[in-house]
Amino acid sequence: MGSKIRCKIEEKREIYTFLESKYKLIREAYKHLACVSPLGNIPSIGINVIAEMTLKWPNFIDFKTMRNSDVDLAFITTNTTGNRMIPQKKGITVLNPERQLIRCQLMELLVRLAIDKNRQL
Repeated sequence: MGSKIRCKIEEKREIYTFLESKYKLIREAYKHLACVSPLGNIPSIGINVIAEMTLKWPNFIDFKTMRNSDVDLAFITTNTTGNRMIPQKKGITVLNPERQLIRCQLMELLVRLAIDKNRQL
């Protein structure tokens, strides 16, 4: 898994359409999960919350095609891209805590996990 998300054009369209239809649910889930273990005044999600969340998804962590370590690796990859991948206006600092994901990074993580899971099926 590299720092850039690589997939076919058809996959990108399917992923975009699916996430667009589920965005309100994802946003509400983010709001709730960001309150579980915020870092200071910045709503964000840590690796423990992500691990607990993915373990509760039925048939996601099956220890054959997807393991906890795969989720951790996707989290770390998403987090290390950091502020470089977040659109910014000149002179504005994005508050992005270390070892935590903000909302746009959560979306990136979900896309990475979906691509990895579907490629291994």
